[in-house]
Amino acid sequence: MKRGPDDEPPARLGPRMDSQDTLGTMSKWLDDCVQNHRESHIGHASCIPKLHSYRNLPKTFRNTITLAHHLNIRHIWIDSLCILQDSPLDWKKESFRMDHVYSNSTCNIIAAQSEESDGGLFAMRDPSVLETFVVCSERTDIPSGQYTVWDHMSILNDYNRAPLYKRGWSFKSAYSPREVFISAKTKSLEILPDGIPVVPDSEVVEHGKAVTRIRRMRLLVDSSPGDSPEDDDFFADIWERLVEEYSGCSLTYEKDRLAALNGMAGLFSDASLSRYISGIWNIHVTRQTCWSLNPAAEKKPRPSHPAPFWSWASVQGKSLIQGHHE
Repeated sequence: MKRGPDDEPPARLGPRMDSQDTLGTMSKWLDDCVQNHRESHIGHASCIPKLHSYRNLPKTFRNTITLAHHLNIRHIWIDSLCILQDSPLDWKKESFRMDHVYSNSTCNIIAAQSEESDGGLFAMRDPSVLETFVVCSERTDIPSGQYTVWDHMSILNDYNRAPLYKRGWSFKSAYSPREVFISAKTKSLEILPDGIPVVPDSEVVEHGKAVTRIRRMRLLVDSSPGDSPEDDDFFADIWERLVEEYSGCSLTYEKDRLAALNGMAGLFSDASLSRYISGIWNIHVTRQTCWSLNPAAEKKPRPSHPAPFWSWASVQGKSLIQGHHE
């Protein structure tokens, strides 16, 4: 989509582009976009580019256009408008390219707390949630004195509980670089240059983000001085943690279980000498085929288009990988 020059511009559908002039944004409403907003279909292809009235677009899209205007960015990529929704061929083609769209965008907007497409980007927030306070410490493991304290995990906790991240197709966007995460509960607009850290709620982030390290590992096919068994273990541990998180996400169509993870797999493939097969990396096949369904997960039938029986993707529900918990 290409915005106009005014504060309330018409939005024009334009050709796809992978450039630093692109602003990526995710929409989770793949299963109900006919009711909630306009979308692209095969029959509309001959009409592109066409004008859409700014006022007729869903609130989240309008807010995104306004934000892009203030950032002086002219092009926006929205999956429901830039991908032909009723074309399996176009979906298959574009799902492999999503990693490039998000990775090469100027930034990616996450309206994480919006339940519907008219939820918008912005909301009234309680500024006291992120207020700092001073405490006097007499602990023996740190120097005595006054310390300024704030809840630095609140933004991550907001992310972990956000409705958007229960959706499988939204999973990759969380770990894309140059995130603008907009929370509805805390008075914050968090810019995360390396994406949201891959950590549970209880862990403290004091070092480089895990996925960022994956991006930087083994960028060349030939081995480098930095390659080591520790890198292999790190690679496996992060992938298994991501799989456990992703497998608990919902999908409109279970046949997309592996397709929705293609972008993340592509990122890992660039950082590894390993071969990727149906959700598992061959150099870690022993530990990654030792998986089980979370006992607390709802029992569901196998998908109609299952992955190989030895893959965690062959079942529905949150999977636990043994190697990650050893």
